[in-house]
Amino acid sequence: METQYRAQQEKLAATVTAMMPAGYSISTPFSVTDYGMSAYVCVFDSNYTQVAKFRISDHSVTNIDRMRNEIHFSGCADRDYTYAAEYALFPERFQTISKTIGTGKFVEQSVPTGTTSSIIPSYAKFIGQRTSKANKLLDVYRWEKFYVTEEVIRIA
Repeated sequence: METQYRAQQEKLAATVTAMMPAGYSISTPFSVTDYGMSAYVCVFDSNYTQVAKFRISDHSVTNIDRMRNEIHFSGCADRDYTYAAEYALFPERFQTISKTIGTGKFVEQSVPTGTTSSIIPSYAKFIGQRTSKANKLLDVYRWEKFYVTEEVIRIA
């Protein structure tokens, strides 16, 4: 299994090396721990500042900083790393497009009439009034739950 991970690491390193700007360098650490195996390709600019870190591994990551600062590939399947390497080295060539998608599920929330609430989003629709058990007048709002996806596309 280690041989497969090292082979993918070499393939990724070759892909990165072929496209990285002059003066950049890489390191290729390999780790075997109680959690499993991880092969890395770290890219440094001419000032030796790390600009990208790729990780090919057989186990997940829970550290939020590693999730945010590393580009992860799970498993040692043979793959083309060109797109990921280009995205890491030349982010200006890409654009992130956010899409909001409704779930078809709705939320209703009541607040005392004449008050405002940070619970009610700006896109909520006022649907009427009702009386509470304590005989207070309440405004009722309704809105659809949604989620946001992001797609990265190459623009240059």
